[in-house]
Amino acid sequence: REQEADRYEVRGRLGFRSGTFHVGLVGRLIPSKEPLQAIEIAKKFRKLGMPYQFHFIGDGMLGKKVRAKIKAYDLGGHVKVWGMQDDPLEHIVALDAVLHLCKHESLSRAMRESMLMKRPIVAFRGAGNIELLKHPRHNKILFKDNSEVVDILRYLAQNGADRELLGQLSHDEILKMEKNAAKTLGELIK
Repeated sequence: REQEADRYEVRGRLGFRSGTFHVGLVGRLIPSKEPLQAIEIAKKFRKLGMPYQFHFIGDGMLGKKVRAKIKAYDLGGHVKVWGMQDDPLEHIVALDAVLHLCKHESLSRAMRESMLMKRPIVAFRGAGNIELLKHPRHNKILFKDNSEVVDILRYLAQNGADRELLGQLSHDEILKMEKNAAKTLGELIK
């Protein structure tokens, strides 16, 4: 409950709209992270008629193309590019979910931070991610193809209790993994 109160306080400070489902992409706007595909997903999500906002927390070589596509699709009220942030944690805690479209990277810094902040991560069902998000309930938010992402996001937007549970499970998994890594490192150092 305390973290939820913090989330709404941060949302207010950052100007996030209330009563809106907030999805974030955290990291560099580069081809492997698929930010242009995320714009296509935001465009499709708009057709659902649900209040939502996509947040790009980062910038990079595709930043101009992302901004141009947002303008071309008239998504300015639904997609915000925050640019590079010295500390993206404040933005992450304000999100309802984090979108990780990269198919070649599993435990990125942004993914780890999102898990620590108890944000559910919608991620590609591939090596690394299935080991990282291994609780059976995570099957609801792992996708095989980008065409599944809109339905997954709709599910998360409509099921707040499950969204919170998935965030907690992500948090538990990352803590368990870090504890095991620390134990292994301690054994190696002995």
